[in-house]
Amino acid sequence: MRILTTLITTLVILSCLYSCQKATSFEPPRASTPSTGGTGTTPTSTKAGFSITCGGIVLKGTYTAAKAVDTSNYLVVPLNIDTVGTYTISTGAVNGVSFSATGTFATKGATTITLLASGTPADGGTYNYTIGGTSGTCSQSITFLPAAGSAAYTFDCTKTVANGTYTQGVALSASNTISVSVNVTALGTYKIYTSTTNGVSFTATGSFTVLGVQTVTLAGAGTPTAAGANTYAVSANGTNCIVAITTAAPPPATFTFDGSPNTCTLAAKSGTFVINTALTSSSTVSVQVSVATTGAYSIQTQTVGGFSFSGTGTFTSTGKQNVILIGAGMPSAAGTFTFTPTSTTGIAGCSFDVVVAAAPTGVFSCSIDGIATNFGYNASATSATTGNTKVLELDGAASSTSSGGTLNLSITKIDGVAVTTGSYDQNGIFSGKYAVTGAYTDGNATTWGPTTSTTSTTQLPMLITITSITATRVKGTFSCTLGDTFGTSGKTKQLTSGVFDLPIQ
Repeated sequence: MRILTTLITTLVILSCLYSCQKATSFEPPRASTPSTGGTGTTPTSTKAGFSITCGGIVLKGTYTAAKAVDTSNYLVVPLNIDTVGTYTISTGAVNGVSFSATGTFATKGATTITLLASGTPADGGTYNYTIGGTSGTCSQSITFLPAAGSAAYTFDCTKTVANGTYTQGVALSASNTISVSVNVTALGTYKIYTSTTNGVSFTATGSFTVLGVQTVTLAGAGTPTAAGANTYAVSANGTNCIVAITTAAPPPATFTFDGSPNTCTLAAKSGTFVINTALTSSSTVSVQVSVATTGAYSIQTQTVGGFSFSGTGTFTSTGKQNVILIGAGMPSAAGTFTFTPTSTTGIAGCSFDVVVAAAPTGVFSCSIDGIATNFGYNASATSATTGNTKVLELDGAASSTSSGGTLNLSITKIDGVAVTTGSYDQNGIFSGKYAVTGAYTDGNATTWGPTTSTTSTTQLPMLITITSITATRVKGTFSCTLGDTFGTSGKTKQLTSGVFDLPIQ
């Protein structure tokens, strides 16, 4: 039926487009008008080609942490221009500051340009900037002074130590720190920190009140997200010390399923369970457990009726708590199915039931030449997208053997926009946005379509009105005239008082 309807849809679209073309007149092409200077072309900008003389770059201005740069902060960059044209040169932001210039080189040869600074330095220390030409790049280092009141100090990276134990899924405590040795040469405030890696970071702030070598302790924060080794850069004033931290996998938890070996306690189900409908992450069952010792858990059920449930995680506290098991698979039959969750460490489970509903039924009926006809057997809608073409089809049969006839209606959107609520009629093709079509096969195997013959360029009246549409269901009304498209009788059928309320599969 759907292959036949596709054929009919193509026939309708081509016929209507052919009809439209015959009714359209065209003017001869006009000569183009030159846009500038009588040349007949529009000038386009040319990118300049140039190289940088790295050794001649001059840095201007003083750079201090936490103090915004101004017009006194810039780079003087010597260049050799190979090709005239427009240019944009930018270093990108480093430590909160960048340098850039844009313009046009009108002549070839040696020249200099000024790259103005913008931004506010984040920290003191020395940072490298890359300045790129069209052939090669140069590196320029800039030393930023500490913010006013900041201390001056250096790291002894050989004495940087990570303290405490680190376990996946276990939040850091006061014992999780990094110790770093510093040599203070000027008193003042400090901030030493790491970036966040594997869900964990470290930081320390304060004031040095004595000079000389001393130890600073960075407090850890966060929860490790995965087991394994990670490196952390302890940073301050543009200097880094690297320290490695290994996060251990959590040991398995010990727990029992409440209600075991009978029905699970407080087993709460969520989501939709319908035959031949794939489960999603919202298809879940919550079971209660009693945790004796914290640690990792992995729980799964057996597969019954084409679907199952599982859940993994880490218990960070003892006592009663709920575990969410997420469904996977597709129920292959309707009915009640019993599942028994167990752990990978052999902890025996309780049991819970899940009821799978039968496929939702659909309403698809009308009067054909005044005779009420129901096409509700296996009635459903389908939605499909191919490129910019979006098709909504309505299908149904009068009986299991189709001896009483079948009916198909479709809306084909050709403007790339999904089918929504509204009315769609046979004139939609002239808007260039959609086409409607239909096919009714009666008990004598005669197919009635949207035209009176295969050569007709006029589609018979058809109106499909969608009053409600979601991802899973569509409702509306319809009426149409269908002709003996593939025959020679020239007869028609009148379909009136049509209604549909169908699941979208």
